[in-house]
Amino acid sequence: MKKAFSILVALVLIFLFASCKQPAAEETTQLPNPIVDVESSADFEPLGVSITAPEGAENVTYSIIAKVTAQINFTLDGRAYTYRAAKTTDDISGVYVTFDETQETFNLDAADFSVSVLVRTIGGGANGALATWSLDGAAYTLYSADASTIESMSDTALLCAYADLPFGACIG
Repeated sequence: MKKAFSILVALVLIFLFASCKQPAAEETTQLPNPIVDVESSADFEPLGVSITAPEGAENVTYSIIAKVTAQINFTLDGRAYTYRAAKTTDDISGVYVTFDETQETFNLDAADFSVSVLVRTIGGGANGALATWSLDGAAYTLYSADASTIESMSDTALLCAYADLPFGACIG
C-alpha cells in the first residue's frame, strides 16, 4: 500500500508541476533613443543654439540629444571631438571622470561680452581633455577622449568659439 501511495503522490506532483505554466517572457519596454541624427547645424535652430564644425573638420555628424542638446562629432588634426551646446546651466559634457588638478582658463573678449573658457585634462592629457564655456544662458562643451594637451584643446575650442559666438570684433 505504501508503494502505491508513493507512486500516486509522485504522479500528482508530476502533473502538478507539469501543469504549472511558465510565465511568458516579460515584455520589455524599449525607451526611445534620446539621440536623433540630423542633417546639419541648421537643424539646431529650434534649440536656440547655433554650433558648427570648425573649418577643416572631417567625418562630421550632427545629432540632437533628448530634444535639447545640439551635438556635433568630428575629427580634426587626427583627434575625435564631441562638441555640444544647449540652453541650460547644467553640465552637458557627458564626461564623468576625475579631471587633473591642472587646468587653464582663458578669456575671449568682444565688444559686447566676455567668455571664460575652462580647459581641463584627464590623466595628464593621455585620456583626453574637456573645454567648457557659456554665454547668454547657453552651455558649450568640447571633449576629446584622444590624447590632448591644454594647448591643443584650447586651440580647437577657440576655433569653435570664434565660429559660433557673436564675435564681431574680438579684442582678446
